[in-house]
This record gives sequence, structure tokens and C-alpha cells, in this order.
Amino acid sequence: MIATSKTYDTATDIMDSYKLAIGQRLRTLRLKMGISQNLFARALETAPNHICQIEHGRCIPGGKLLRNMHEQFGIDITWLLSGQSANTTSSLFRSEVAALVANYARADSNGKAFLVYAASFLMEELIRTPHPIPPAPQLAAGSAPCQDPPSAWHPTPDS
Repeated sequence: MIATSKTYDTATDIMDSYKLAIGQRLRTLRLKMGISQNLFARALETAPNHICQIEHGRCIPGGKLLRNMHEQFGIDITWLLSGQSANTTSSLFRSEVAALVANYARADSNGKAFLVYAASFLMEELIRTPHPIPPAPQLAAGSAPCQDPPSAWHPTPDS
């Protein structure tokens, strides 16, 4: 995760930032594919306004919609939700773990004790400290806002 000077005070602030980032990534993908919101929504069996709501950071896609995005368009869901490719994330993690294990194996008993102490200290800090989250990129100026959904339309968690 990229550290920035901006920190968030509430879970709502964090969630809003994630929703905006997910929406921007989805919009970027859709535009790169050259597909309108209407065609994209139709292919995913959801309302066009739901796609608009996601792209503007007002909601996040549910499990069924994420599955359909992957099946219909080959969208990397890990990247859509986190900004990191599933392959990159797992290969980086594996190489970091391999390096840590190799360093631990080469260390003497004092070095091993220090590494265990440092790792436990870092884990405690990780749990206690709120982490800065990069702000989500804003949508391009002049992008048309979507209409509010009709009052009879309510997205389900799986849509």
C-alpha cells in the first residue's frame, strides 16, 4: 500500500475512498473497452444506473456482479477491488516470504531472536495503527452525473 500524508478518521471515510477508487477503475476499464454503460449493464444483467452508481463511488459491486464481470469481460476482480493484480500480489508475497525465510535460516541465534521480536512488534503496530490510504482519483471533469435510481429499484447485495 502506498503511504500518503492523508489519513482517515472513520470507517466511513475509508469506505468512501475505496468505493471511489473501485468506481474509477471500473470506469477506466469500461471506457478502454469502448462500451457504453447501457451495453455494459445489459451484458452484466444489471441496471445501467447501477453501473453509474458504482463508477461514481456511491456503491460497490456485489458478488454476483463481480463474478459476471470476470466471466463476461475477463476483469481481474482482485485488481478492480484493490488496485493490485492477483498474480502480482501473490508472486510478491511469495518472494518476500522466501527472502525472510532465507535470512532467518542464515541468522545466528541472536539474529533469529531479534527477527522474531521485530516481527511480533511490527504485527502489533500493524493492528493498532490506522493506515493512510491514497485518495481515490476523481472522475474526469465534465463527466455526466448519472440519475438517481427510480424509487422502485433497489440493488441487492448480489447485484
